[in-house]
Amino acid sequence: MHTSKPRTKILINYNVVLIAGLSYIYLPIVIFLFGFTKLYIALPVAVVLLLFLRTLLHDYSEDINSNHNGHLEIPWRTLTISILALLFFCLLCGYGSGYFPQASDWNKHNAILHDLTEQSWPVYYVKGDEHSMLTYYIAHYIVPCFFGNIFHSFALTEWLLLLWNFIGLILVFFSLIYLLKISTTKRILLTLFVMLFYSGALLLAQGAAEIFYGEYMHTSELTPLARTMWFQSDVFKLQYKSAFTSLRWTFHQWLTPCLMTTLFLRFKNQPQHYVLLLLPMVLYASLSFLGFLPIVMGQALYLLCTHKKKQEILKRIFGLENIIVFLLLGGILILYFYGNILSEKPAHIAPYLVKYGNLFGCYIIYCFFMFGIHALLVYKRYRKDAIFISTVATLLSLPLFNMGRNNDFVLSGGTIGMFLIMFYILDYLFHETNTLLVRIKKYALIVLMVIGIICPIQEVIYILQTNMLGTQVADNLQTLNAVADRHDDTIRDDYKYNYFSYDIEHNIFYKYIARRKIQ
Repeated sequence: MHTSKPRTKILINYNVVLIAGLSYIYLPIVIFLFGFTKLYIALPVAVVLLLFLRTLLHDYSEDINSNHNGHLEIPWRTLTISILALLFFCLLCGYGSGYFPQASDWNKHNAILHDLTEQSWPVYYVKGDEHSMLTYYIAHYIVPCFFGNIFHSFALTEWLLLLWNFIGLILVFFSLIYLLKISTTKRILLTLFVMLFYSGALLLAQGAAEIFYGEYMHTSELTPLARTMWFQSDVFKLQYKSAFTSLRWTFHQWLTPCLMTTLFLRFKNQPQHYVLLLLPMVLYASLSFLGFLPIVMGQALYLLCTHKKKQEILKRIFGLENIIVFLLLGGILILYFYGNILSEKPAHIAPYLVKYGNLFGCYIIYCFFMFGIHALLVYKRYRKDAIFISTVATLLSLPLFNMGRNNDFVLSGGTIGMFLIMFYILDYLFHETNTLLVRIKKYALIVLMVIGIICPIQEVIYILQTNMLGTQVADNLQTLNAVADRHDDTIRDDYKYNYFSYDIEHNIFYKYIARRKIQ
């Protein structure tokens, strides 16, 4: 009797992953349109977006049929281990009801979750005679809060945020497996671990800066936890966050932006879809979008310069889809953020160029150890890759600027750049042909990654050693109404100016687009 062997691998159609990814990105956008804007605006814009998404999927299906490469192949045990690891990781980051202690940024996250769950949309605040509107990149909160609002349950919002972030991590993970073309257990699990904990070699940067600029650096004065994140002096404050730190502190700046990045890598040679794929990032993570924009522009310029039919590329870049999506969705988002972006802000949180002066060497040290040496090691393979070159150029440029109390421009703007450096390192390790020199480079990259991972692992140890396990530790604000007063000098400036549009009676979005007015 012949018995068939049990299947040891599962095949996952990437078309399903792509549809899930686009749904993950656009479901909050559609809910935002119907929840924040008038019906006669929301309905046609949503219909147009869905029609263009259908066109994108049609283009993808044709490409897959011609290349016969449309599935993921993952061993069952590996898939099970990966899913359980991602679920534990979500709990470790504080998602849900604080099974592990939440980072201090969760005071903001929970306040926004409360307001979107417990108030009507758009969310308004009243402080005496002053009225303001919640104006922030809120897309990642939308789906959990939508259902929490319907059922009047903040607990449901917390649970759904855990589920939503868990789904997002799975989609990024699956997309990486597909892009890296891997199917073996070792490579899949290595990709999972690196995806969650990748970081630049911050310890080496701090050590080199202490040697050459010790009198100016303040590393020894930082708390043990802060030393795993920051590179700073009186002149500058820099942080290219590890993946774990991003997901624990500012998950909205990593999850959907990195998912969009994987889609961009998939459609990098189809500029007619760039705006549709990337514009929603403005409502998810505006600073990540600013850090990604020059990378996208670099790829578009490369296509224009290298393609034989330049006129065809121009027609794609300035095609009907890009223009219409930019005018409709882009116009709404620009008007939504207009009152916040152009409001008068204190000089120390407004954008400005950093004057390194005699500490310019610290800038060189930081860039070299956080991503520069990694890029040099893989440069030969990717020297003609426009995305790689644009990524390095962007990461070199961001530390020249400062914006926000903790230099959020670098902190969040570098998220996608660091994710892409990680992607290129993994691709190099998996696919570069081994010669003696290449093996030496691979060993060097592995050593650098191990050194980089030390910092996020130290943060994990800090979490596990705390005596606050199982408690909700970062819900002090309860509502942003507590800080919606720009005239109160006792409130931190970043709280007063980051989340609101003031003077909304003169705000175009409030007057002509908002679904409801202040009651």
